[in-house]
Amino acid sequence: MKKYSLILTNNLEKIDRNENLIGIVSIDPSLNLDQNIEKINFPNLKKNEILNRYEDCKTIFDKILVELTQALNKLHNINFSKRAWNIILGTWLNEYIQIFYKIYYQLDYINKNYNFDKIYTIDYKKFDFSVEDTHSFRVANATDEWFYLLNSKLTDYFLKDKKKIYSSPSIRNYKKNLYKDKKNILNKIKYIFKIQNFFLKKIFNYDTDAFISDTALPFRYEKTLQFKINKIPLDWKEININYNPTDFSLRSKISFYKNDNFTDLENFLRTNIHEFLPKFSLENFAEIKRIAESNFYPRNPKFIFTSKLYAYDECFKIYAALQVEKNTKYNVGQHGQNYFTQIHHNFLPELNFSDNFITWGFSNREKLKGNFNFKTFGRNYKFNNDGNLVIFFPWLSTSIHNLHSHKIDIFEKIQKILKIIKKIDPKIKKKTILRLNRSYYENFFGIVYYDFFKDLGLKCDDGNSDVNKLIKKSKLNFFTYDSTGILENFSLNIPTIFLNDVDYKNNINEHFFDKYNLLNKRNIMFLNENELLNHINSSWYNINDWWMKTENQEAIKEFNKNFNIKFNSDSMEKLIKDLK
Repeated sequence: MKKYSLILTNNLEKIDRNENLIGIVSIDPSLNLDQNIEKINFPNLKKNEILNRYEDCKTIFDKILVELTQALNKLHNINFSKRAWNIILGTWLNEYIQIFYKIYYQLDYINKNYNFDKIYTIDYKKFDFSVEDTHSFRVANATDEWFYLLNSKLTDYFLKDKKKIYSSPSIRNYKKNLYKDKKNILNKIKYIFKIQNFFLKKIFNYDTDAFISDTALPFRYEKTLQFKINKIPLDWKEININYNPTDFSLRSKISFYKNDNFTDLENFLRTNIHEFLPKFSLENFAEIKRIAESNFYPRNPKFIFTSKLYAYDECFKIYAALQVEKNTKYNVGQHGQNYFTQIHHNFLPELNFSDNFITWGFSNREKLKGNFNFKTFGRNYKFNNDGNLVIFFPWLSTSIHNLHSHKIDIFEKIQKILKIIKKIDPKIKKKTILRLNRSYYENFFGIVYYDFFKDLGLKCDDGNSDVNKLIKKSKLNFFTYDSTGILENFSLNIPTIFLNDVDYKNNINEHFFDKYNLLNKRNIMFLNENELLNHINSSWYNINDWWMKTENQEAIKEFNKNFNIKFNSDSMEKLIKDLK
């Protein structure tokens, strides 16, 4: 059996070029290595395997949350319920478990199917894994070095018999990426509104007003909702915290000892969790709790409603936990695609810790309140025959937090999209805009992906322009993935096509099979790159005629039915009724 050395590092300086090498992701082609590095292709999971893995992670989540509740209550001298700690730490804990779970089973597959005795990896021993907050953890998980550091820690725990060749990490910790808002008229309005808030809060007693913020509604309509309920539209912005240095002595107080009743992976997650817990739950918890209890927020709100703050705003999350302990109703709203379609989203903690989950139309079980697509409220679209072909690309990510996909390397998919773009009719290319984002301009597993597009002679948008303005000037929108933008466009009846994975049915709930099948039959969703290319080239000059065909309109209508509802004159009042 052929013997290999396993590459689990983005630093290739110490690698012996005479060895047979295997790796998890593609290596930068510009390195011109003397030998090929065999890329490991993990088998696709079947639907029952996917469900079993998510159920397994959910079981681990429930066990660890109980222990964390007890440990953190004791440490902070409080008595929060398990639900309160789920509100505070659930998003982070869910990702922490799923990330390590997936890497563990990838390493297990490699160990069982390849003969190797050496691992090139990154030295994690002096690395500080503590991040500031939940968003910092998400930022870290989107980087290649963090991915390899997690692999390194796991291999040291489970593959003790393998020789390790370590390279040093290039950075010491991860912080939240803070990007300045674009200077446009809307942000100037928001700034003026923020100043007005200060005086309104001084003049009026808003302690019993409902807390409504970051609802995914357009700014104007969120303020309308606040006015209709509170009579005073107020705004709450995220509070920036100056995080303390890591307190290793404090963290040692919440270490869990190995338990023979748990699996090896569960014990790894438990005994190492003190290294990974974000600082907002430890070093800065008391400070953030004081802010949450201050008069910055309504002290006794009628109810809480947000579609975004529940995940990453740490002050708000502790505030919401405090309010839930007083039996305040907590409403969370849908903010994007894949809720209810993707199996992954069935296990998101917000579906459990909220009293009501306000959806864009789906309501097949208790707690789900079907409403309308918040993001498109008040918007409209007029077909532009002289418009552009806009191609939307996903964020580059390791995707290691998605158990339903082993495709942690986006390299192959980008190469397929490039082939489509290069074969587009030259006249259409002149009207083509590539909507990228910041991740395409950064080094990602040794590759700067913008380099693949810069010489195509096409306009590249780096993600800073207003996406709604791009769409208004479009003739056809092509999404290279199953994006939130697809739902928004379907709601507004904007000509849209998208490319999905051939095995997508393994990743979605059966309730949506017929909806996606219908889109596939009507050449709106494609599973084959060549068929999508032929459709663009053959339909470009009569896009509106194709889109407005009766059978295509019926397919969009059926897809939207009880799932992606467009607003109407009664939408706002229905939302208010569900919130109350």
